Amino acid sequence: MKIPKEQIDNFLSIECVIVVAKYIDVLDEKPIFLDQIDTLNNKIIEKSPVIAEKLKKFQETYEKWFQRVVASETSGISATEIEIILEKNRAREELIKVCVEYRKENRLSKI
Repeated sequence: MKIPKEQIDNFLSIECVIVVAKYIDVLDEKPIFLDQIDTLNNKIIEKSPVIAEKLKKFQETYEKWFQRVVASETSGISATEIEIILEKNRAREELIKVCVEYRKENRLSKI
């Protein structure tokens, strides 16, 4: 299954930005339109450059992992792929950690 790079990039931007925006209280209950993702990302950068940096790192790692999975010709998992999976999970943990800390520091309710 080959997915065009543009679709991968869109998927990553949408999912990651929405999750972080919810964590740091940038997202309200209104429906989100795809053309608002850049605006949400800019709000994240404004509210917390640290979180924005972790978000970018996670997106890059997620993209590397996703491209590797999509490009895989076999159903086997190599040692390199395992390392990419672990790297992705560490980046996700770091991102969630700074988001949770942000919520605590700003006295926002738990998600």
